[in-house]
Parts: sequence; C-alpha cells; structure tokens
Amino acid sequence: MGVVTSAKTQRGLFLVLFAIISVALLAMLGLMVGSGFLASNRTLLQNAGNNTALAAIEGYSSTRSRDYFLRSCASRTRAERVLELNEVKGFELTGVRVN
Repeated sequence: MGVVTSAKTQRGLFLVLFAIISVALLAMLGLMVGSGFLASNRTLLQNAGNNTALAAIEGYSSTRSRDYFLRSCASRTRAERVLELNEVKGFELTGVRVN
C-alpha cells in the first residue's frame, strides 16, 4: 500500500522547501558580501600600515639632528600625516618605538 499524495500536499511541501532554501541562499549571499567587504578593508588597512611605516622611517632618517627625541617626533609626525591622508580614523600611534 503506497502513500497517496495529492497535488495540494505536494504544493505545500514545495513552499516549505522553497522557504528553507531561500533563507539558506540569502544567508550564504550575506556571508559572501560580508567576507568580500572584510577582505577589501583588510587590504586597504594593510596598505595604509605599510605606507605609515615607510613614512615613519623616512621621517626618522631625513632629520639631520642627532637628537633622538627630535628624530622620533619627526617620524611620528610624518606617520600621523600619512594615516590622515589614507583616511584611517580611530587608530592612534601608541607603543611605537624607533630603535
């Protein structure tokens, strides 16, 4: 004895499956967009960090003074300017040491 399914029952099952699959596809789409956004921001921040480090080295080495404090201030000033130009907001140069 087989199970008898009517067209109405099949249509109801299709709607339930379609709703579940739609939610899953939307969740996967959201994850793809979010991960793309994160990867893009990571690249931008990495480039800004690299440019800031190079600017700090340039600021330190371009100062003719032998005074460590003056050289480190020039380094920090140049690095902060590069961060501003790269529009990196919310980050501070804390714990930066020049040896």
